[in-house]
Amino acid sequence: MFLPKQKLIQTKTDIDVLAVGGIDIDWLLKMQKLPSFDEKLIADYLGQFPGGPVGNFACIASQLGLNVASMCTIGDDQGGNLILKDFQNYNVDVSYVIVDPNITTPFVIVIVDPTGEKAVIIPKFHQNRAFLIQPEAIKRSKFVYMMASDYAHLKEVAVIAHNSGTKLMVDIEPSEILLDGKIYELLPYCDIASFNEQGFECTLGKPFSMDALVELLDYGPEVVLVTRGNKGVVAADHNEIVQVPAYDVPVNDTTGAGDTFNAAFLFGTFCGYNLKKRVEYGTAAAGILIQSVGTRTNLPTVEIIENFIKEQNN
Repeated sequence: MFLPKQKLIQTKTDIDVLAVGGIDIDWLLKMQKLPSFDEKLIADYLGQFPGGPVGNFACIASQLGLNVASMCTIGDDQGGNLILKDFQNYNVDVSYVIVDPNITTPFVIVIVDPTGEKAVIIPKFHQNRAFLIQPEAIKRSKFVYMMASDYAHLKEVAVIAHNSGTKLMVDIEPSEILLDGKIYELLPYCDIASFNEQGFECTLGKPFSMDALVELLDYGPEVVLVTRGNKGVVAADHNEIVQVPAYDVPVNDTTGAGDTFNAAFLFGTFCGYNLKKRVEYGTAAAGILIQSVGTRTNLPTVEIIENFIKEQNN
């Protein structure tokens, strides 16, 4: 049974986007190739960077001009302090960030090869899954943005958002899929479903196709997106299907490209842009980001994105 979309109710919605969970510290290494078992290789250490898919999204969306707040739990440790300070540097509201001395702030190991492509190792931090859900924050927000991770947790947030008239954008990647085949139960709550290609195929259990993408609209979302790396982006709403190729730019680090795309796409949604322009905006933002090393070292502004699009179209 599908849920009818509700109009935004008249409450105090002073937060444009509430970014839920999805934070970590990225330990960035550069190597010629990944080692095999029983093999030792030297890596260049590129540094520690505040990261996490939703954390990246929050900083980028705020940089573009949206009023963004984070709802997450961090440890009372060096990693947690880095995340908190970086949010504050990017004017992300941290009123709903909880510091818990009993947990470790998550970290991931990102290995970048000479072409800029990456491999990511994600240690399990089970104690960090259950961040405290704060209904007040959800009700104050026009949009909630989160990963498709623990289904019960996601469903609880989605129901509060739906009942409050708050819209929901969900990012679905293979590393975060703990949905246990429940994607079709989630979609009725979801206004924008954003997959990367691997997430699409893992979640649906079949290869990417236009038909499979369009079929998902029947379950409730207003928009379905699939980012396909250097193959570009495919998007569909109830009026049209849009394909936008990736920009041909020098690639140094693709970490955070999808997060950047999603932030710029949602910014375009707030601006009232049509589907094609939103996808172009997101693709341009990602194309700018991947030319530098580190997810937040080259965050695009609106002016930079618009100039980039003009230059690429000339």
